[in-house]
Amino acid sequence: MTTPWIRASASVGSALLLVAAALGLTWLDRNHPPGPWEEGKALDVIVDSGSSRAVCPGQMRLATEGAEGEDIAYDRVYIPQPAEVSSQVLGVVGAGKGAQVWTIGSTERSALREGETHVLSQPATPASLALASGSGRDGTTMAAGGVLFSSTAGDLRGLAGASCILPRSDSYILAGSTEVGSSALLTVVNPGATAVTADVTLWGAAGVIETVGASGLVIPPDSERVVRLEGLTGGEDRLAVRVSASGGELAVYLQHTRLEGLVSAGVDIAVPGAPPATEVALGGIVTQETTLDTTDPTVLRLLAPGDLETRVSVAIFGPEGELDLPATEDIVLPPAEVTDIPLLGIPTGTYSAIVTADHPVLVAAMSTTGGEGGAEPFEVVETAGEDGVDEVGEVHGSAREITWSSGEEAQQNGFLPLFPATSHIAIGGAAGAKLRVWLIGTDGSEGEPVEFSIPAGRTTLLTPSQLRATESTAGIRFSLDSTQPLGLAAVLEDDPGIAVMTPTHAYTQSRSIPVLPLTP
Repeated sequence: MTTPWIRASASVGSALLLVAAALGLTWLDRNHPPGPWEEGKALDVIVDSGSSRAVCPGQMRLATEGAEGEDIAYDRVYIPQPAEVSSQVLGVVGAGKGAQVWTIGSTERSALREGETHVLSQPATPASLALASGSGRDGTTMAAGGVLFSSTAGDLRGLAGASCILPRSDSYILAGSTEVGSSALLTVVNPGATAVTADVTLWGAAGVIETVGASGLVIPPDSERVVRLEGLTGGEDRLAVRVSASGGELAVYLQHTRLEGLVSAGVDIAVPGAPPATEVALGGIVTQETTLDTTDPTVLRLLAPGDLETRVSVAIFGPEGELDLPATEDIVLPPAEVTDIPLLGIPTGTYSAIVTADHPVLVAAMSTTGGEGGAEPFEVVETAGEDGVDEVGEVHGSAREITWSSGEEAQQNGFLPLFPATSHIAIGGAAGAKLRVWLIGTDGSEGEPVEFSIPAGRTTLLTPSQLRATESTAGIRFSLDSTQPLGLAAVLEDDPGIAVMTPTHAYTQSRSIPVLPLTP
């Protein structure tokens, strides 16, 4: 027997379908001249590209800086001076109608001229930067970019880079630690016009972490909030984070800093990767020569967030082909437990990985360079100042440096910024592909496409010169003809350290779709 509420739902559904059909015919009537239409022949209708948004991380924060901006007591000796810190935001907006750029929380917004590609290059601001492409009819609109931070001294010594982030209703970041000497600052950004509620879920080595104060966080419109994860859980040497949004979409990123005693042991910004999936690609895995005794190697971080034991296989590809690593075969992940797998015995270089599993998993990598197996560790030279307070003179050698790369699903297009520190673009996996690259100039111009054949079963390294990039190149727009996941990332190297950037996929295109008119 059909219950009344089922009959009511069916009636409402039928009514909605009739209204939708009427609106669709009205739209066609307003945008195209009336018939005559040939019976059975589809009509090509141009659909405007939608507006896309991207959020670029703001300035890096000291671990001593409170979540709401207050300053916790610190030793001033190890805080970097402004002259020792540099930052650059590189944003690219292919502008449609209503395109604009603004700093989160600012009352000023810069409108962008429609139909042009705008490139913004400026120092990072304390708050995040929002890019909105607007919508367009004649081509592609996009909002993409990246940020790069460099510090030669202090707690933030190192190189940290990240691509600009797409707001999502569900974001996963597999990165960070809250063990002694580590800090993990989670920034949650609401670039929208209405308040959004965020729920933060944390996983650690022993499973889901019970926290107080991580649910029901209200993020007002056009604002951001910093959550100190060590304030929610301490002593976790490996973390995974999920931010679920209701009432809108949020952009999230995580700043991970490490100290060894008094000196920096690495800094980076981790951005969301692919949601849980059974096949994930990972690009930009950077390694240095290691032995079985290495205490801080590059690691793969894995999580099966469900409640099922999961079998995982990891294939790692270098420039010469797939590596034979027994430690990455037939891995069994306990449910909801974050697992780190050290990559030992791998020659120095840049690699890609393809991870397959029988249940959805999250994947990331933390690359470690310097320190052990690299340059000599820091030597802190202390002298007595006039007021009797010890001061730091020169700091010699180089400490460890870290960089995170996030897993990706199959991707057909995207944008990668090219900073002066860019060493190479790494792309690889089990499948081959045709890679097409368009150079975007600092003036917004776009060059003719350059095509590369990416062989299967290895990682290909492309230098900026091979891409035909020059000092006036802001970044690359790319497309891939493969439907298989491929690891793709930009690797940046400079004196303070190393950074890895994965692409931004904030592209929408106007397109023609066939519509078959209904005839009486």
